[in-house]
Amino acid sequence: MTGDEFEALFRTCMEETGDRYVTARDALLASDDTTEDGLRSRETSRDWREALVAGILLAWLRERTLHDDILSLMRDHPVHSRSPGPAAAPGRVAHMIAAMRPRARPDLVPAILEILTKTRETAPGPGPQILTGALIELRDRRAVQPLFHEVTERHSGDERLLAVGALGVLAHRDDPGVVPLNQRLLADRRELVSVRGSAAMALGRLGDPRAAEQLLRATRPDTAQPALRESAIRAMGYLWQSPEVAGHGVPAVGEAELADRLGAEEDDAVLLELTTALARLLLARVALRTPARGPADEALARAAAGHRNAAVRRVAKDWGRRITRGAARNGDGVT
Repeated sequence: MTGDEFEALFRTCMEETGDRYVTARDALLASDDTTEDGLRSRETSRDWREALVAGILLAWLRERTLHDDILSLMRDHPVHSRSPGPAAAPGRVAHMIAAMRPRARPDLVPAILEILTKTRETAPGPGPQILTGALIELRDRRAVQPLFHEVTERHSGDERLLAVGALGVLAHRDDPGVVPLNQRLLADRRELVSVRGSAAMALGRLGDPRAAEQLLRATRPDTAQPALRESAIRAMGYLWQSPEVAGHGVPAVGEAELADRLGAEEDDAVLLELTTALARLLLARVALRTPARGPADEALARAAAGHRNAAVRRVAKDWGRRITRGAARNGDGVT
């Protein structure tokens, strides 16, 4: 194979999906001369597409059965009760795939990404959910840019929604474009509530304090549907857990507002999210040894003592015990 032929096939693998990708991939894999050397030089490229395709093709050269092993595992463990064979939930199958640990099979992540973003052999059905769940369990940073691409280039579908959620777990807030992307999705009222909620959760997990004001607006009864408010409030709890927020030991953005709302909120599901979010902030402050008392402390104490909602009283008491135990372990005490 000449260098020009290699380059043309490799470029096709980078740019195409489905049958066109598979045809180019198989042509490259059929060459037994300089293919592996050419791939190795690209595996560490700064261009994530180039590095991804090189990693996928090298995985095929090193272990030809890995791709089929993943698909076989998914086929052998159907997730619908009407399917033949032992039924299993998508999360269980995702865990089984992730259990092929990278130490034993270092090419597992490229193989998963190939099926998820290149060959797309799992659609329709729960396949994307299973593979995305496996990537989340593996916590491999190589998945970030491909998932980011799925969100920005795919304008609908469950795969896009799953990618938004996975980015919230796998990405770092300094990854280019990740925080602005989720801010745009959360702000876009044309988006499905599920997508906006996943974007809110991603912003919370990313822990960027700059997202606090936008998340706070999405928690308000006059600006969002209950399902989005629940996601935004949970996201506030995650955000408050970040060292940049909890470590200051002073009221965080939105703390006083959400603490006040705990007494006035009428939606039961939102109430439970409020209770948990405020408790997350207190637990994080205890862990960081900055347990200054503030609006969240007082609101949680009042809720535990006599909130009109029995479930809120129970949850507030449970979180209170966890916070007390955490303070005792740190030797801080609780006053």
